[in-house]
Amino acid sequence: MKEWASERVGEWACGRVGVGVREHGELIYPLPRSLTHSLPHSSTRLLAYTPTRSMILGHDIKTQQSVGVSLDKSRVIFVTGKRGSGKSYTLGVIAEELYLTGGTLSERSSQVEAETRPLILLVDPLGIFFTFCCPNPEWSPFVTLRAGSEIAKEQSQTGQQPTREGATTSHNGQSAIGLPVRLLVPGDPAQRYGEDVVERMETLGVCFQSLRLNPSGLSPSEWCDLFGLSINEPLGIALFRAVQHLASAFFSVPTLIERVWEDPRSADKTKEALVNRLEMAHGWDIFSDAETDFFETLDTESLNVLDLSVLAPGAYGLANLIVSVICRALFQQRVQSKRRENLCLAPTAERIWLLIDEAQRFVPAGRNTLSKDILIAWAKEGRQPGLSVGFATQQPSAIDNDILSQCDWIVCHRLSNQEDIAAVNKLSQDYLGSELKTYLRQLKNQGEALLLDDFTERLSLLTVKPRRTLHGGGESRLPLFQ
Repeated sequence: MKEWASERVGEWACGRVGVGVREHGELIYPLPRSLTHSLPHSSTRLLAYTPTRSMILGHDIKTQQSVGVSLDKSRVIFVTGKRGSGKSYTLGVIAEELYLTGGTLSERSSQVEAETRPLILLVDPLGIFFTFCCPNPEWSPFVTLRAGSEIAKEQSQTGQQPTREGATTSHNGQSAIGLPVRLLVPGDPAQRYGEDVVERMETLGVCFQSLRLNPSGLSPSEWCDLFGLSINEPLGIALFRAVQHLASAFFSVPTLIERVWEDPRSADKTKEALVNRLEMAHGWDIFSDAETDFFETLDTESLNVLDLSVLAPGAYGLANLIVSVICRALFQQRVQSKRRENLCLAPTAERIWLLIDEAQRFVPAGRNTLSKDILIAWAKEGRQPGLSVGFATQQPSAIDNDILSQCDWIVCHRLSNQEDIAAVNKLSQDYLGSELKTYLRQLKNQGEALLLDDFTERLSLLTVKPRRTLHGGGESRLPLFQ
């Protein structure tokens, strides 16, 4: 744990937030302060703790000083702004910085140690974030989020020539880069995209990973919710009973269909109606016929992007189903790993950052979705097990209040809808001295935002830094890849 400022004290070292075990002079593991009573007094010494992981999000509009946010603790982020203000772009900047600053190296570099980098999963309903794999040909540390014509004009005046391989300039050792991307695709990527598209994206550096869910990973009530069935009606009762009967071990959808047919307590018409639904679900190609380990599909050395744009919109909420199953699995894994960490045992899962674009689809105000409960639990209870989450939306008024009330890091671009402004204004804090809507009026240009960091009780008006990787969102002026 290199973030601890420490010195060797026999076998143990102590910091402000806990004690760490030393091995060969290296503090290799933190032990909670609650367990320090069991250590010999002579083996411990209170040392200073200095946070070292931070993210540079942009520069202050007035002072031009860099604006950073600490990453040493779990955070709940809310990124919002009206259409075209830079909301998705900012989410991309955050994902980049999380990857590049995930370790404890003093310089931001793509060579961050894998064992110190968090697991990053970005939920992408629009299919725009696979472009992390490509360098931004318009990158410059001195430009912000502006139209391509403005950037081209500046480059022509300065004699800079953008290149496919890197940035127009280098600043403090930084340049445009492409990051490793693992693209999680529900079903078969070749069928979802087409073989020629898959081949083209692979040449750009995208690593495809087919994603299928274990049918046994859904509880009986979740199976009923998937089809909108009540457990008080014949169809819901039959499905609940079938899943419950098979729940002790892995089962596939065909196995579940067989169990429905074998149920002696259900009427034939009920069985036929239920089997029709299950056969339809089997045709979605999102369920596995053999037990799979979801964690094997994720990689801390890559940006994991879950592309939900390949799913056709429909009444069954497949995107919400996938997010629900994945988030529950990650949540449980981190809780178990944190318990091991508290006992000074080797962890089984890295800390996790979950980023969700178009969040109003998953945690809407006024109605339920298959993924809403687990995402609210992630925001409310994720701090202790080391789970961070970021929600991005262009409709803050459409986000459930249980999510908004938990956000301790808010990035807000320009807003014009009065309901959206009122929703953000509710997040005003006593220490600000004024309501948030007062500061929102000061945002004039694309890429400008207010940053409210509740951890430091500080508000900044900033211009978001340029992405070092290619941005796939916004209105396309030219083909992204030439």
